[in-house]
Formats: sequence, C-alpha cells, structure tokens
Amino acid sequence: MTWGKNFLDGRANISASLDYRNDDGLRANERDNGIFIGSARDWVNPALRSQQGDISAANTPNFAQFYNFANTGLTDFGLPIPTEADFIADYTAEFGAAPALTGAELALIAQAANAPQRAVLPGRTFPFTSGYGYIIPGNPFTFDGFDPETPIDLDGNGRPDCLDSFTGFNSVAGIIGGCWNVNADGTYRPVQDGLIATGTQGFGGDSFNTIQQGFGYIIPPEEKYTLNLLGRFDFTEQMSFFGELKYSAQENEGEQQPT
Repeated sequence: MTWGKNFLDGRANISASLDYRNDDGLRANERDNGIFIGSARDWVNPALRSQQGDISAANTPNFAQFYNFANTGLTDFGLPIPTEADFIADYTAEFGAAPALTGAELALIAQAANAPQRAVLPGRTFPFTSGYGYIIPGNPFTFDGFDPETPIDLDGNGRPDCLDSFTGFNSVAGIIGGCWNVNADGTYRPVQDGLIATGTQGFGGDSFNTIQQGFGYIIPPEEKYTLNLLGRFDFTEQMSFFGELKYSAQENEGEQQPT
C-alpha cells in the first residue's frame, strides 16, 4: 500500500508505503513425498546385502540354514551377499557337505555380483540413531548383559526382538544401536530397518526421523512488515532537502526433528 501528497504548490512532498507479507509455510506432510525431499544420498548400494525377506526356508534353504543365529550366530539379513564359491566353501566348512544352490540363491548372488558399488536413493539415514531414542538390553557403556536372544518378543512373532532388526543384531554385538525404538508418544516396539547399506548407513526405517519428520518445514512460515517514509522540500529552485525513513520487521518460525 502506497500513499503520497504534495504541499505548498508542489514544493513539498511526502509519501509512505507499507508492505505486509504473511506466509504459512509448507510442512513436509503437506506435499506429496515431501518427507523425502532433499533426503537422497550417494551411499553403499543396499543390493550388495541381503534385506529382510530375501532369505527364507522355502526359497533359499541353504542360505536360511547358514544365516541362522542358532546355527552360526549370523542373522538372515543385513550381511554382505557372498560369491557362489565363498558361500559353498563356508557352508561346507560349517556343515560338512556342499550345498546344492537353488535358483533363488543363485539369483541373489548374481544380484550382488552385478550391482554397482554405490547407489543414490532417498531417505538416507544412520540406522544406529533414533529421534526419540532406542532401548537396549544391558549396560550401554560396558555392553555387559547384551544378548541377542534376550527373551523379549513384543511383536509376538516367535523371534527375540533383538533379532528382528539388523540394528538390534549389531547392538548386542557391541555396536551402538538398540533393539526397541521409542515412538513420539513414548511407546516402544522392535526396531524396523529400512534398506541396509552398511552397519552404519541405510535408507528409510525408524532412524529416518532424525533426518526429517512430517511436521518439519520445507518452506518456513514468515511474517514481514516493511514501512518506507519519503519526504522532500524545495527551499529554492537550486536547494532542496529530502529524507528517507525505513523500518522493517520479520518473524520466522522453524521446527526441527529430534536428534
């Protein structure tokens, strides 16, 4: 809004302008896939490792027998996929007979063999962190009492919760992490992995709330006032006096996810 007026037959002039702007901003959950905007990262390719669901007794029985905590102390997801020769050698050394690999097992081996070393994917995160905290069994400073088979099964799937996630498996092996994720409302449940890239890198999963949450702003809200005052007075045709006054105020709001 602008206003102005001349005085004294045009020898004097005063004008004022006021600019007011108010932007409510834009939250991540107010835009399609907004939570993943700007979250991509070039990291180790998750295709080089087995993910949850890749190994099963029905389709990959040899892998299921070898990557079995009760048998070998290994978990059935999150570990690097071996070459055919390495797996046959390790399996034979462990069980005394060479395995007959299934088509699904050979396909998984081929996946890792043909995958590029790096991948750019959305939702990058550090799977040993959580916005509201992780809970671990044992002493977090000395790792005393850590046991992957701690008999707690909150989700009732017949498997210890610490073996429900790669983060949980790593935490009981002495790597920082946890077996249970604390939710925003204070409740907790077994940790849910996203895509596992390494023991300390991943995409998605519970840890992504340390990078972005739905309430986070993509465009922060803003309220702004700007006032301009201008004045001029002509003493003579050769001499004039002028002045300018400017005032501006701006208020921004920001919210950050917990870290």
